[in-house]
Amino acid sequence: MRHSSTNIARQNSKMLLKFSIIVAILLLGMTKGEKNGFCICPLNENPVCGSNGRTYGDVRCLGNCHPEVKVIKRGPCPGYIYH
Repeated sequence: MRHSSTNIARQNSKMLLKFSIIVAILLLGMTKGEKNGFCICPLNENPVCGSNGRTYGDVRCLGNCHPEVKVIKRGPCPGYIYH
């Protein structure tokens, strides 16, 4: 019985390690901005409307993730879709 629970614990540890590695790889890829098509932007209280019609969390997020997009106005875009 003890041998069986040790194997289960070892398998759980391996599965957790694999899961952690996958999550880390995904998060690292997301922080590279447009290069991989992903960008993590916090939902701040200072939304801005971009020239592409999308709402961004703040000016810094827009500039870091989509430097080609300009700020049209402070506040959300019509339709209020966050990007």
